[in-house]
Amino acid sequence: MKLGGTAKRILNAFVPDYGAEAFLIVNGEWLILNCEGYARKRNRGEVFMRYVYLIIAVLGAIAPYFFVGRFMAATGGGLSEFLSAAVINDAATTATADVLVASLAFWVFLFVEARRWGVRYWGLFVVANLGVGLSFALPLFLYFRQVQMETADKRA
Repeated sequence: MKLGGTAKRILNAFVPDYGAEAFLIVNGEWLILNCEGYARKRNRGEVFMRYVYLIIAVLGAIAPYFFVGRFMAATGGGLSEFLSAAVINDAATTATADVLVASLAFWVFLFVEARRWGVRYWGLFVVANLGVGLSFALPLFLYFRQVQMETADKRA
Protein backbone atom coordinates (compact mmCIF):
# COMPACT_ATOMS: atom_id res chain seq x y z
CA MET A 1 0.00 0.00 0.00
CA LYS A 2 1.28 3.49 -0.83
CA LEU A 3 1.20 6.02 1.96
CA GLY A 4 0.05 9.58 1.42
CA GLY A 5 2.24 12.69 1.55
CA THR A 6 1.77 13.49 5.25
CA ALA A 7 2.48 9.93 6.37
CA LYS A 8 5.53 9.83 4.10
CA ARG A 9 6.90 13.11 5.55
CA ILE A 10 6.39 11.88 9.10
CA LEU A 11 8.06 8.61 8.26
CA ASN A 12 11.02 10.33 6.59
CA ALA A 13 11.48 12.47 9.69
CA PHE A 14 11.84 9.35 11.83
CA VAL A 15 13.49 7.06 9.27
CA PRO A 16 15.82 9.26 7.22
CA ASP A 17 18.26 6.54 6.08
CA TYR A 18 17.56 4.92 2.74
CA GLY A 19 16.60 1.33 3.29
CA ALA A 20 15.63 1.75 6.92
CA GLU A 21 12.31 0.49 8.17
CA ALA A 22 9.95 1.51 10.91
CA PHE A 23 7.13 -0.40 12.50
CA LEU A 24 3.75 1.18 13.05
CA ILE A 25 0.48 -0.09 14.44
CA VAL A 26 -2.56 1.01 12.42
CA ASN A 27 -5.98 -0.29 13.42
CA GLY A 28 -4.34 -2.96 15.55
CA GLU A 29 -2.15 -4.31 12.70
CA TRP A 30 1.63 -4.12 12.47
CA LEU A 31 2.86 -2.45 9.31
CA ILE A 32 6.43 -2.35 8.05
CA LEU A 33 7.17 1.08 6.61
CA ASN A 34 10.15 2.03 4.50
CA CYS A 35 11.56 5.46 3.76
CA GLU A 36 10.01 5.57 0.28
CA GLY A 37 6.56 5.65 1.84
CA TYR A 38 5.50 2.10 1.13
CA ALA A 39 3.93 -0.08 3.76
CA ARG A 40 3.14 -3.75 3.90
CA LYS A 41 1.61 -5.90 6.58
CA ARG A 42 4.15 -7.61 8.75
CA ASN A 43 4.13 -11.26 7.85
CA ARG A 44 5.02 -13.35 10.86
CA GLY A 45 5.26 -16.42 8.66
CA GLU A 46 8.24 -15.25 6.60
CA VAL A 47 10.94 -16.74 8.80
CA PHE A 48 8.71 -19.72 9.55
CA MET A 49 8.34 -20.48 5.83
CA ARG A 50 12.10 -20.32 5.35
CA TYR A 51 12.56 -23.16 7.83
CA VAL A 52 9.60 -25.12 6.47
CA TYR A 53 11.28 -25.07 3.04
CA LEU A 54 14.56 -26.20 4.57
CA ILE A 55 12.95 -29.10 6.44
CA ILE A 56 11.11 -30.20 3.28
CA ALA A 57 14.41 -30.03 1.36
CA VAL A 58 16.08 -32.31 3.89
CA LEU A 59 13.17 -34.76 3.67
CA GLY A 60 13.28 -34.45 -0.12
CA ALA A 61 16.94 -35.47 -0.08
CA ILE A 62 16.47 -38.42 2.26
CA ALA A 63 13.29 -40.00 0.84
CA PRO A 64 14.43 -40.61 -2.76
CA TYR A 65 17.72 -42.17 -1.69
CA PHE A 66 15.92 -44.37 0.82
CA PHE A 67 13.79 -45.89 -1.93
CA VAL A 68 16.61 -46.07 -4.47
CA GLY A 69 18.67 -47.89 -1.84
CA ARG A 70 15.84 -50.32 -1.16
CA PHE A 71 15.42 -50.96 -4.89
CA MET A 72 19.11 -51.59 -5.43
CA ALA A 73 19.36 -53.83 -2.37
CA ALA A 74 16.34 -55.87 -3.50
CA THR A 75 17.36 -56.23 -7.14
CA GLY A 76 21.13 -56.03 -6.85
CA GLY A 77 20.93 -53.73 -9.84
CA GLY A 78 22.58 -50.46 -10.63
CA LEU A 79 21.47 -47.20 -12.17
CA SER A 80 20.58 -48.69 -15.55
CA GLU A 81 18.21 -51.18 -13.92
CA PHE A 82 16.65 -48.40 -11.90
CA LEU A 83 16.08 -46.26 -14.98
CA SER A 84 14.58 -49.27 -16.83
CA ALA A 85 12.19 -49.85 -13.93
CA ALA A 86 11.09 -46.19 -14.13
CA VAL A 87 9.42 -46.93 -17.49
CA ILE A 88 8.58 -50.61 -17.04
CA ASN A 89 4.80 -50.11 -17.30
CA ASP A 90 2.29 -47.34 -17.92
CA ALA A 91 1.94 -46.47 -14.24
CA ALA A 92 5.69 -46.04 -13.75
CA THR A 93 6.00 -44.13 -17.04
CA THR A 94 3.22 -41.77 -15.97
CA ALA A 95 5.02 -40.95 -12.72
CA THR A 96 8.33 -40.55 -14.54
CA ALA A 97 6.84 -38.25 -17.19
CA ASP A 98 5.11 -36.21 -14.48
CA VAL A 99 8.40 -35.63 -12.64
CA LEU A 100 10.23 -34.78 -15.88
CA VAL A 101 7.64 -32.18 -16.91
CA ALA A 102 7.53 -30.75 -13.38
CA SER A 103 11.33 -30.51 -13.43
CA LEU A 104 11.23 -28.62 -16.71
CA ALA A 105 8.67 -26.21 -15.25
CA PHE A 106 10.89 -25.83 -12.18
CA TRP A 107 13.89 -24.92 -14.34
CA VAL A 108 11.92 -22.16 -16.06
CA PHE A 109 10.61 -20.91 -12.70
CA LEU A 110 14.12 -21.16 -11.25
CA PHE A 111 15.69 -19.09 -14.01
CA VAL A 112 13.06 -16.33 -13.77
CA GLU A 113 12.88 -16.16 -9.97
CA ALA A 114 16.65 -16.44 -9.44
CA ARG A 115 17.17 -13.43 -11.69
CA ARG A 116 14.31 -11.50 -10.05
CA TRP A 117 15.55 -12.02 -6.49
CA GLY A 118 19.29 -12.23 -7.12
CA VAL A 119 19.72 -15.86 -6.06
CA ARG A 120 23.27 -16.71 -7.07
CA TYR A 121 24.55 -20.03 -8.43
CA TRP A 122 21.12 -21.01 -9.71
CA GLY A 123 22.71 -23.74 -11.85
CA LEU A 124 23.44 -25.71 -8.68
CA PHE A 125 19.70 -26.18 -8.23
CA VAL A 126 19.53 -27.81 -11.67
CA VAL A 127 22.38 -30.12 -10.61
CA ALA A 128 20.51 -30.87 -7.36
CA ASN A 129 17.38 -31.63 -9.42
CA LEU A 130 19.26 -34.03 -11.67
CA GLY A 131 21.39 -35.57 -8.93
CA VAL A 132 18.91 -35.92 -6.10
CA GLY A 133 15.49 -34.96 -7.37
CA LEU A 134 12.82 -32.33 -7.62
CA SER A 135 11.73 -33.10 -4.05
CA PHE A 136 15.09 -31.70 -2.88
CA ALA A 137 15.91 -29.01 -5.43
CA LEU A 138 12.58 -27.15 -5.40
CA PRO A 139 12.24 -26.60 -1.63
CA LEU A 140 15.97 -25.81 -1.41
CA PHE A 141 15.55 -23.10 -4.04
CA LEU A 142 12.43 -21.80 -2.27
CA TYR A 143 14.48 -21.55 0.93
CA PHE A 144 17.20 -19.48 -0.75
CA ARG A 145 14.64 -17.35 -2.58
CA GLN A 146 12.86 -16.65 0.73
CA VAL A 147 16.15 -15.55 2.27
CA GLN A 148 16.71 -13.16 -0.66
CA MET A 149 13.16 -11.84 -0.40
CA GLU A 150 13.60 -11.10 3.29
CA THR A 151 16.93 -9.41 2.61
CA ALA A 152 15.32 -7.30 -0.14
CA ASP A 153 12.49 -6.33 2.23
CA LYS A 154 15.03 -5.17 4.81
CA ARG A 155 16.80 -3.04 2.20
CA ALA A 156 13.62 -1.64 0.60
